[in-house]
Amino acid sequence: MGALLYVVRRRRRAREKARLASGEASAANKASRSQAATQRATASAAKTAASVYGSSSGQRASVLRQSSSFNLGKSNVDIGGVLGMDIGGTLAKLVYFEKKEPPGGMVRTCSRDPLVTMKRNLSLGDLNTREQKEALMQFYTFMDTQEQFGKAGVRDEHLAYYSHELGGQLHFFRFETRLMDQAIELISSSTIHNSIKALGCTGGGAYKFEDFFQKRMGIRMLQMDEMASLVRGLQFCIANIPGECYAFEPEPVKGTGANGKGEEEPMASEQDTFRNMRMRHMSELREKVDYSHKVHRSRTELLQSYPALVVSIGSGVSILKVDGPAKFERVSGSSIGGGTYWGLCRLLTGATDYDDSLDLADQGESDRVDMLVGDIYGHGYNKFQLSSNTLASSFGKLVTKEDPREGVTNEDVSKALIVMVTMNIGQVAYLNAKLYDTRRIYFVGNFLRHNNISAQRLAYAIAYWSGGEMEALFFEHEGYLGALGAFLSSGYEDPDGSSDEES
Repeated sequence: MGALLYVVRRRRRAREKARLASGEASAANKASRSQAATQRATASAAKTAASVYGSSSGQRASVLRQSSSFNLGKSNVDIGGVLGMDIGGTLAKLVYFEKKEPPGGMVRTCSRDPLVTMKRNLSLGDLNTREQKEALMQFYTFMDTQEQFGKAGVRDEHLAYYSHELGGQLHFFRFETRLMDQAIELISSSTIHNSIKALGCTGGGAYKFEDFFQKRMGIRMLQMDEMASLVRGLQFCIANIPGECYAFEPEPVKGTGANGKGEEEPMASEQDTFRNMRMRHMSELREKVDYSHKVHRSRTELLQSYPALVVSIGSGVSILKVDGPAKFERVSGSSIGGGTYWGLCRLLTGATDYDDSLDLADQGESDRVDMLVGDIYGHGYNKFQLSSNTLASSFGKLVTKEDPREGVTNEDVSKALIVMVTMNIGQVAYLNAKLYDTRRIYFVGNFLRHNNISAQRLAYAIAYWSGGEMEALFFEHEGYLGALGAFLSSGYEDPDGSSDEES
């Protein structure tokens, strides 16, 4: 009996040893395969970056190849500080910062808002450990290869700006909010979200998509006040980006600086000339005037000019009165904004892409759809100095036709829609500027991107209604000011909108 038990025990021990040996070999093989897959993925990303973007991305590729700590799960590294996001009802905007040496030949400039940029620079300088650098290289390599961010995302590379104050390059992406799920899928497939724990975000989507980001990617939204982010981004651009702010005029205006970008503050006599020229145009404004000449304004003058009105045109419209760098209040708004135009345009023309709808409008004739003063009187209404081509009723001409669609193209409908929304926004903006005695009106928001029809009509309307006393101003980065402000604020500001700067 004892001999039998001995044999049984020996066989059990032998089987156990064999099982353990097999398990260890399997684990080793699995680890080896995982490591090989990681090396292949990293080498592939590095090769792509090096072949497409040259030496800069090649250096990134070298760093990625040297990394042996690639982790498919959530890491302890957080590079979310290089990001800022603004999720609106129609479009989502993303700003990301890439720390790098300045392009050759660029001269360092002094910041016009040193408190913001100094604090933000310090927080960005903390991302210097080996793990953080590896995560940043992986993120930059991924973003470098995304000319289109998902199905409807666009990289606005022409807006990329090197900031000496921050010590790196700012990049800009946008995509339609309705396609958020596709954007998340793209990000998740790259695993770059594993190195992002939190990011500064503003707009209604910062609340609407809070759980979505947390559950799908493990990213916490640092919810930044929407209006505070907008004003901070606007003031950063005015202070630090030459040629950022511009106006539209019927003809060139003196006093905008020798380089045409408003780098020199106009002298008083030049300002008087500017006003006189505007007044001279008032008689011309009764007829159709082409406000198409783009003129950049002086940074120095704008930074010292308060109060000012900020009209943010997103899905709807918000109007802010700004009395100083950190002093502002929301004074008005409208439900008729960019979302109104895009929604009606999709309904009436079947357009599926926002930029394509603007291209349609460029080719359209709104006079085939809109009722003009001349359609009512047969000529102008001279008693009130209204020319025959003055808009009397948006889409009013269709009422008089048996078949409203006869002779009307999708291009005409798109143009009439954009004119209707624009003129309503302009009227509300002018009345608020009159109420709060503000000469300058800043129009911002993605509605104005790729949309000179609206910008030029706003410039014309504000000049006409105010008798040349008010001016409509626009920004090169008009749609990204909120995302930029969220990026700037997330480095040192509490989510409720308060910061060291205001304490």
